[in-house]
Amino acid sequence: MYRSSYRGTREGIIKPSFFFGLGLVFVLLAAAIFLFAPLLVFLAEVLLCLSAACFVYYGLRRALAAGVMIELATVLIWLIRIAFFVGLISFIVIECLVLTGDRTDPDADGADYIIVLGCGVDGETPSLMLQSRIDAAIDYLDRNPNTTALLSGKQGPGEDISEAEAMRRALAAHGIASERMILEERSADTIENIRFSLALIPDGSKVAVLSNDFHLYRARIIAKNEGFDAVAVCAPTPRADLSLCYTVREYFSLAKVFFTYLFA
Repeated sequence: MYRSSYRGTREGIIKPSFFFGLGLVFVLLAAAIFLFAPLLVFLAEVLLCLSAACFVYYGLRRALAAGVMIELATVLIWLIRIAFFVGLISFIVIECLVLTGDRTDPDADGADYIIVLGCGVDGETPSLMLQSRIDAAIDYLDRNPNTTALLSGKQGPGEDISEAEAMRRALAAHGIASERMILEERSADTIENIRFSLALIPDGSKVAVLSNDFHLYRARIIAKNEGFDAVAVCAPTPRADLSLCYTVREYFSLAKVFFTYLFA
């Protein structure tokens, strides 16, 4: 009786096999990314999580259709649905916030200090993302000769020098004087980048924060929570695929920032 009633509801419109097939598609896409686009590994990890959810949902739908563990399967199915819709709505809201903050502020010029946020270094060579920040920093410093660059980022795994040192070398090669650069080499994430950098800046200074477009909304939020109303300077993301990957990643990074300050 329960099984026939179940099949007649809206739950039967999309067959369980659809979710199994969708899970397989996600697995194949993730495998392709791992093999051919290692810079997009985060997207592959997201796809694997989605595939796992699809397989679990498929199993629960099959169990419900077979009349096995009806009560438990029903509860779990609704929990997955609620989590999906809450996640989808929050994702759309946060991504809209990210996209509204991906530009240079009109009053960004004339800062006393510009914090250049670190990113990956391949040995001693700046990554594509970091190079775009370096290029934007050079452009800003050329336009604003009285601005001091505060270069932020420690040495991480696979890096032969710190991110701050990689930026210093690139700026020096362009002709930026050493007295216009301050290195902050302790920070391991964006909160530490900004927190440790602001600790080196005198009160009352006009501060700009420079990073890639997708990163600026988070940088503004962190600076404000650290007591500075910083202006933002945008460095373009060098490739469309990287832009997609890192924009999706901001959803999780911003969630971490919100919880960090909420429970601080």
